[in-house]
Amino acid sequence: MTVTDEVTTRGPGRPPLPPEQLTAQGLHRIADLAVAILRSLRQPERGRYSSERQLRAWLTADGVPHGTHDIAPALALLEAAQLLIRPETGWGNPRPGSLPSVAADMAPELHPVVALGRLVVEVCRPGNGRGIQSTAIEIAERLALADADVDDQQLADILVRLVECGRLVMSRPNDSAPIAYRVAVERFDAPSFDEVDLLASDICAVLREHYEGFEDDEQLLGWLAEAGVVPENDRQFERAMGLLERRLQTPRTDNWTPGGTRPALGRWLVPAVIHTG
Repeated sequence: MTVTDEVTTRGPGRPPLPPEQLTAQGLHRIADLAVAILRSLRQPERGRYSSERQLRAWLTADGVPHGTHDIAPALALLEAAQLLIRPETGWGNPRPGSLPSVAADMAPELHPVVALGRLVVEVCRPGNGRGIQSTAIEIAERLALADADVDDQQLADILVRLVECGRLVMSRPNDSAPIAYRVAVERFDAPSFDEVDLLASDICAVLREHYEGFEDDEQLLGWLAEAGVVPENDRQFERAMGLLERRLQTPRTDNWTPGGTRPALGRWLVPAVIHTG
């Protein structure tokens, strides 16, 4: 057995420490950080953090030294001791946490897509130095300022959903300019992005896969089920379809050409319009 098998050095010129002592120091450091996190969360107006970035900002403001790699094991320790509640989130989404007492008093967590949709709509609203229209780059910058951990693909996906359900409208002055987004006038004062909007955007995604159109609601509901999309009830489905009324087109029978690609009595999704000017 060599000397390096029995001890681990602390650095040039320093006496070596046994591995067990180094491990103990690491565990004590994580435990101390876990206690500091609890102390920070128990301060007034806290109790819950929306992302680990927000938690690190609180720890920095409280003067708590912490390493980036120590946060995760400290949170895992608190969760294992049932001193912290951390709901699971989708890949790439920030994971929030809260004290058990706060979690018990909170409303159920929003669907991650609904929460992101609401945030994007809010940062697209004019005011506070913002214009009527916003490009994807401007929206991404505002999300970063709001401490939202959203990558380019997630932003692209939610923008498609918001346009599909009619929350946002696309426009650009000319073909070479980037697409800009604005809050739809007819829905400007409506409640924020919700589960009905989410269902409407899911319906659009399914209909894009069935370009030929659908003959009736029963056929459409079958396609939705195959895609793993199940409306909560008939009312929710009716409301979602109502949002898409202008996007769903039915051919006139006197203009129908036999042998065409669409059913004579069916309906299909019209692509979202990019307005000019």
